[in-house]
Amino acid sequence: MELMLGGAGLIAFRGRAQSPPQALVDLDAPCKTKDGMPGFCTFHVACSAFYLASSECSLGNGVPGICCPLEPSVSSGRDGLVIHDETKRDVSVREFTQRQLDEAMLFGVQMVSHLDRISSQLLNRGMVVQPGTPAGFHQRFFQTEKKAIRLAKDALVGVEAARNLSRRFDLSPDQTTFGLSKYSMLRTSGSGTCPDPPTCDPGSRFRSPDGSCNNLRVPQAGQSRTAMQRLLRPAYADGVSSPRVAVSGRELPSARTVSKTLVPDRDRPNLQLTLMTMQWGQFVDHDITFAPIFKLDDQGSEGISCCQNGNVINPPPHPECFPIQISPQDPFYGPLQQRCMNFVRSLPAPRPDCSFGPREQMNQITSWLDGNSVYGSDDDAAKKLRAFQDGLMKTSEIDGRSLLPPESVGSTKRQMGTPKFAAGRAVSVLDSSSLTGPASIGDTRVNEVASLSVMHTIFVRQHNRIARELQQLNQFWDDETLYQEARRIVGAQLQHITYNEWLPIVLVILNCDCFSGSLSISSHAGSRFMNYFGIRTGQSGYRFNYDPSINPSVTNEFAVAAFRFGHTLIQGLLKVRHGLTDFDRLFGGGGQSETQRLRDLFENPSLLYARSGVDRFVNALVTQSIQSFDQFVTSEVTEHLFQNRSQSFGMDLVSLNLQRGRDHGVRGYNDYRQMCSLGRAGSFDRFYPQIPRNTIQEMKKVYESVDDVDLFVGGISETPVPGALLGPTFHCIVGDMFLRLQKGDRFFYDIGDQPHSFTPGDY
Repeated sequence: MELMLGGAGLIAFRGRAQSPPQALVDLDAPCKTKDGMPGFCTFHVACSAFYLASSECSLGNGVPGICCPLEPSVSSGRDGLVIHDETKRDVSVREFTQRQLDEAMLFGVQMVSHLDRISSQLLNRGMVVQPGTPAGFHQRFFQTEKKAIRLAKDALVGVEAARNLSRRFDLSPDQTTFGLSKYSMLRTSGSGTCPDPPTCDPGSRFRSPDGSCNNLRVPQAGQSRTAMQRLLRPAYADGVSSPRVAVSGRELPSARTVSKTLVPDRDRPNLQLTLMTMQWGQFVDHDITFAPIFKLDDQGSEGISCCQNGNVINPPPHPECFPIQISPQDPFYGPLQQRCMNFVRSLPAPRPDCSFGPREQMNQITSWLDGNSVYGSDDDAAKKLRAFQDGLMKTSEIDGRSLLPPESVGSTKRQMGTPKFAAGRAVSVLDSSSLTGPASIGDTRVNEVASLSVMHTIFVRQHNRIARELQQLNQFWDDETLYQEARRIVGAQLQHITYNEWLPIVLVILNCDCFSGSLSISSHAGSRFMNYFGIRTGQSGYRFNYDPSINPSVTNEFAVAAFRFGHTLIQGLLKVRHGLTDFDRLFGGGGQSETQRLRDLFENPSLLYARSGVDRFVNALVTQSIQSFDQFVTSEVTEHLFQNRSQSFGMDLVSLNLQRGRDHGVRGYNDYRQMCSLGRAGSFDRFYPQIPRNTIQEMKKVYESVDDVDLFVGGISETPVPGALLGPTFHCIVGDMFLRLQKGDRFFYDIGDQPHSFTPGDY
């Protein structure tokens, strides 16, 4: 099958969407770039990678275009290198007897049984997170599946066994991390806690729903509900599982104190990039990362409450509580008598080789950039989202418009604005022919904010549009074939847009002595960075550089810190227009403007049920500017995140980010500076010039040591690389991850010589 991936129309990251009818324009007309290099005239959206280096041109009939430079064909071979991979180290450790290993496993089983008893007691006493509160929304947002809970309990047995061995035999952190990994739980009485490897069909044309069998050597690589990997070994306080502490051994400063001191709210818009840049990043993030959190019940419905009446509960009611303490002097939460922000730790995952070792966190979804946020990350979820007719996905048809299906029981009267949407990992969705059916849990992240719901809606509509066109072209294809072929085309489009249009804006190649601050940026910077790593996509032809030795699993540092850079881009106010014409929907004019506070868009899909609801949000995404990448984040998410409309406060997203990094044992910012060749700072002042001096002075007030600074706050405090969106440390971590997601993906859309390869043609 030939895959056509031309200009992406409304997926506009720069300026305003410009997508006139193609019949009126002359594509591929020869032209010259700013540097005088030969090029071809095309739509702006089709040349995002070279936007800064390209000159204006005309597509005919007065339609403006951009002169896109000619590029050499996509190279083959392993021309990019993984930046860093500290997964193995030869560390000596004492010899353990079989009895010692079995005793450790028995200890782990007992500890998990103890945890279950605590959870049951809290449930019986009604000590659960109350729905309708910010903490309730947060727990609901981090929906935890039953399968994930079962696997996490097995994984926790191994974590507690490793803790037992570490304490009994006084092992160092390196011995716990690297030495214990020489011993497998498969050879102990706890072998039943190790998941069975998947069975694969090497000749399959289609991805498996759960992401398994992509890598035929390591079938579980990238599979849903498996462990994230790390770039650097964890920094747990006890070497096994306890959250990171300061290098002095004392507690790190409160995440909220760090947030309020170092990440204030400032209005600094980036006038070159639209909100779609931020929104696409969140959509991609939700396609590749999801760390579920502990719940009290095996159904994953009851959240753990670590705060009571705004105060921290001492002692903690549950071992997985890790609440964020708030100072009485906090200028926002202090007067509201809030001293505690609820926070529960992430689920552990079985270690990849079922070895003994420190806690690793679970990614509940597939690591692949495969559209699983649309299709689900296992077979059960996928089946419940399909219509099983003509290859289509279920939708709600309202006044001739296709919306996502509601997630819960509805009525035939269709009370507008009440149902929430179901997508991705939904447990059940309603048949689109009647808005009635069994209750469902749904992927609650689809409802996090209305603009995210729009992205899900667009791609479900796209799937159904493609399925219908395929049916017209291949009238003998059955439902399964139509569904799978449409699914892989949508996945390919998602990959192409990400690598061809979005990533070149985010990434740039440096010729620099980064430690001294000497920077030299090429005119084609974004694209050349991607060429350096070998991840630049072409307009046609195959790549032959799939590398099964690359571990594609999402890195912990990427998931909990670097890829959260988009939080700095969020606008606190969204400008939407009513009464749009078709022209206005494309080009951003006309209609009456209305400003919506972000806090009013959380879990509020009712806004999309109105006529032109989806169009209004698309218009805002492709016309309104983002905030700049910097250390400033809107108070809409640092004071009002998940705020109930009847309450005066919400949660703090920056605090949650910092606490999650500590929960996962992610090392301090200074370690990743060193990893990314910036040089290790021996003092706070050596953070300059990557971090401004005034920010460094504020860091000194909060942190005891230069090595205590959290990765997230250090990364967003860096000055962006000229011509790119990110500072050098996040640039390094994000670039590494997207290399893994492309070169380690056997099903990536432009890979050749595979059973599933597309027919050569225009990508």
